Order: sequence, then structure tokens, then C-alpha cells
Amino acid sequence: MMITTDRQIQSLKPGERVYWQSVRSPHGGGLAIRVSTRGTRSWYVRYRHDGRQDAICIGHYPGMKLQAARDRHYEIRQLVADNLDPKRIQRQQKAANLEAWSMDQLFESYGDFWCTGGGRKGGVSC
Repeated sequence: MMITTDRQIQSLKPGERVYWQSVRSPHGGGLAIRVSTRGTRSWYVRYRHDGRQDAICIGHYPGMKLQAARDRHYEIRQLVADNLDPKRIQRQQKAANLEAWSMDQLFESYGDFWCTGGGRKGGVSC
């Protein structure tokens, strides 16, 4: 069964084992939804890079609707067409986000915000 509508995704029920359902996309094959034994539905894009098959999780349903998953699928297909590994790019972006703020920087910024009156009228004497 090929998934084509949001209602079909809503009707997917958990089973005894994890299962995958293919989702029709105007951008070609590879888009799928994975249903866990607890009922969690996750969007995946299956692709082939450097001769090996791989899959990347792009989000969870219902947080990411069908059209958004299809759009993200298109972006990933473009990366694969440009001979880039989407999973490597995702890891690099995640590492960059983790390096963006240290806890010291976060607390210092938060303290500066409150001491300059950003948190409430008149500010706090620091």
C-alpha cells in the first residue's frame, strides 16, 4: 500500500513489530514512514550514496505533516544528486548547533539580559 494522504498516515496503527510504509512523492521514491510498536510515526528518506543504501530521519508525525516531509524529501534528493551525503551534513549541522553556545555563555547572556532590564520593568540591580 502506497501512502498518498494525511488521513492514511493517521490510520497507521502500531503492530507487534516496527514496520515501514512507502509514501508517494512527486519527487521520486525513497520517502517512507516508520511506525514503531508504541505508535510513533517517523519520516525517513531512503537513499543510496557511494554505492551503499542509507536512511535519514527527517522528522516525526504529526509534528511534520505530509507536505513538509515531501518538501524535505526533495531537498535531500537534491543533495544526493549533487553527490553529497545528507546524513553527514545533518551531523555537521548538529555539531555546529551544539558548539554555538556553552553553558557559561548561556548563563552570562541570561544574566546580562536580566541586569539590563530586559526581563522586567526597571531591571534588577546586579
